[in-house]
Amino acid sequence: MFTIGQQIRTLVDLEDTAAYAAGDWSGEEIHAPAGTLGTIQALPDSTSGYGVVLFCDPHDVPAEYSADEIAAA
Repeated sequence: MFTIGQQIRTLVDLEDTAAYAAGDWSGEEIHAPAGTLGTIQALPDSTSGYGVVLFCDPHDVPAEYSADEIAAA
């Protein structure tokens, strides 16, 4: 559905993603509301969603989003 390097726009706040709620966020806390732009860095596998580097994250730690939480920008 998405490809590595593709620019996306988030559809939900980072704090509302399934991965964030499950405690799978390893980055420093940042505010990333719905509409935040980012780039696909990793494709999903059987245990995780898309790895997305958000443009607002100064540390470039990938956040995990499912396909229904992002859209092409």
